[in-house]
Amino acid sequence: MPPQMPYASDSRTWTILVPSGFDLAQAVCSYGFFTQAPNSWETQCDDMAASSSRGLRRPLLTSADDVFHTVVQQSGEALCCLRVEIHKKAHEHEMQQLKRQVHRMLRLSSAEQAQVYNFHQMHAAAREEGFGRLFRSPTVWEDLIKSILLCNCGWSRTLTMNKALCSKTGNGAFPSPTMLIQVGTAKLQSECGLGYRAKTLIQLAEQVVSGEADIDGLETPGLSSEEVYQRLLPLPGVGPFTAANMLQLLGHYSRIPCDSETVRHLHKVHNLQSCTLANVQHHAQQVYAKYAPYQFLAYWHELWREYESLVGPFAQVDPECYPLLTGHNMQRAAKEGAKPPLLGGRNLAPPAPSSPVQLQQPQLQAPSQLQAQPQLQAQPQLQAHTQLQTEARHHTSEADGADNDASTVKLNAETCSGSSPNEAADTQISQPATPPACPAAQSSNEKASARDDVGSQKVAEPHSQETCAHEECLMHVSSSLRPEGSVLNRKERQPLRGSTAKGSSLCKRHAAGSGLQKPVRRSQRVKMRISL
Repeated sequence: MPPQMPYASDSRTWTILVPSGFDLAQAVCSYGFFTQAPNSWETQCDDMAASSSRGLRRPLLTSADDVFHTVVQQSGEALCCLRVEIHKKAHEHEMQQLKRQVHRMLRLSSAEQAQVYNFHQMHAAAREEGFGRLFRSPTVWEDLIKSILLCNCGWSRTLTMNKALCSKTGNGAFPSPTMLIQVGTAKLQSECGLGYRAKTLIQLAEQVVSGEADIDGLETPGLSSEEVYQRLLPLPGVGPFTAANMLQLLGHYSRIPCDSETVRHLHKVHNLQSCTLANVQHHAQQVYAKYAPYQFLAYWHELWREYESLVGPFAQVDPECYPLLTGHNMQRAAKEGAKPPLLGGRNLAPPAPSSPVQLQQPQLQAPSQLQAQPQLQAQPQLQAHTQLQTEARHHTSEADGADNDASTVKLNAETCSGSSPNEAADTQISQPATPPACPAAQSSNEKASARDDVGSQKVAEPHSQETCAHEECLMHVSSSLRPEGSVLNRKERQPLRGSTAKGSSLCKRHAAGSGLQKPVRRSQRVKMRISL
């Protein structure tokens, strides 16, 4: 039996001195990886021994795949230091590993502090705000896998895959290469929903374990950005975008990972209407060339502050709304003239109309934060809220496992793919007793209730069109349930088919002299879609 290793002198807590002006909330909530599992940012965090106002909570993994649940906090009494606590005692060598991981997440090394200082000399706004540290993972391995999972799918799908990896394969922590190999491709595909990515991750894990891929060596001091970039490209699952994103996670900011969201940003902020996906890299490098070698920091400062101007500080966003944090959702809400209901305690409740035409004044959950809109603006706000609810349903269905690989979303701020599906909805929306915390929290029961409400609406016709199985009557009933001026979609214009159901019959007008129509089940008529 091997001798027992001695525990560290203070085996459960330690403190980290931080530079003047360091803010934990800003350092953590500065890049989209903070929203991905197993990270958990809490604005009101009660740790294992004391109470603090805010903190980062996540499990860390040692080289022996031992899990340590960790809390990092910055209290009001000692802003010059961080307090780190783990849930169990650690040996000296384990404590050293955990300390290195915390320092890496928050970029607290002396070399990174020098980078922040140099960038602040070039960028006055970033210096005034203390911006310059972008949150990252505790290991290069986790950063690499998360960067690969950003590609060819929507943001909500990325969140779902990371959460499944941690819960299904990592015992709550992010799985190591050895853990992934033990799980195997089949389980990654079936239980984690990785699709084709499962084989790629297994292949990468095998190369890391065998030593063929030295990913930790990418952080070797003295390597240039181009050398690191060329070492990344041959790795399984790594393309130009993933390699460029890994560069900034490794502390090289000269290359900007460009995507469709970069094109939108350059169009809006810099008026570069000639910018396209084909030439966006060239335009981006030119726009931010004056900040070399920190071009990505300047670009991300502009993009991140633009988003926070729409939704408020990311540190206050309800975690249930993380799937809605996309450029597509935020820009769409801005065009509608309504703030998206993403912040905890500042959610816009849907108005309660007395009829499909006359709407009551929208009620705001936090009047100090949101100004009441005039009566004439109630309809646009209702439309914006309905669109956000539809988007939340779309993300929920996507998270169930649909492999949405046709999407081109790659960064956490990038546009989600696809438009809202043509779903059934009520023509009248009732005011809930308690406003939901977030549109993403709408349950499947609510969607089922919406479909039931559609089927329960009656249309009184003298010749019983509602129960008539003739195509003309079915189309008339469908159109009568719609708002005035709307048009039947292609599916509703087609005749419905089905077997004979008890109680189904033709109306008096179509029953005479016609024996060719087939009765249609009531359940099929309920399924007719209504598009508001």
